[in-house]
Amino acid sequence: MRRSIVRLIGVFEEALAVIIILAVTFEGIAMLGDLYRYVSTWELSTHFPQFLADVLFYIIGLEIAHLLISRSPVLMLNVLIFAIGRKVIIQSETVGEMLVGSLAIALLYVLYRMFTHEEASPPKTRLSFSWTRGPVPQKEEGTSEAGKGTAEQPSAR
Repeated sequence: MRRSIVRLIGVFEEALAVIIILAVTFEGIAMLGDLYRYVSTWELSTHFPQFLADVLFYIIGLEIAHLLISRSPVLMLNVLIFAIGRKVIIQSETVGEMLVGSLAIALLYVLYRMFTHEEASPPKTRLSFSWTRGPVPQKEEGTSEAGKGTAEQPSAR
């Protein structure tokens, strides 16, 4: 009985995610028509704040749909970062609101880095930055950790 309820909830969550994706897709298509109208009548500067608010709202909707399907704490942090970012960009009126929003995003980014540090692949540059050691040279493609560790240790005779 309990498994059936859990499965049913999962089906409802996936259906809700599909509905959100379809709604964002249709609204995005309608928004492209609005964008064309704004650009063709030279009114983009007057409507840009609302256009940006709508785009960020659609991004949040897609992130929530992704969260419903994947159920990851990292995705929850993404949703919160986008939601707070939208609030700071669109609705902040005072410097204090912007500061609090920026600090909240910074804290969420630190948490995001803590969750994804193991999963993240190094960038495709020669140097990578480590918070603890500063710039660190990238490893060569053919070297392995096991070979590196044994070559540097003196033999125990």
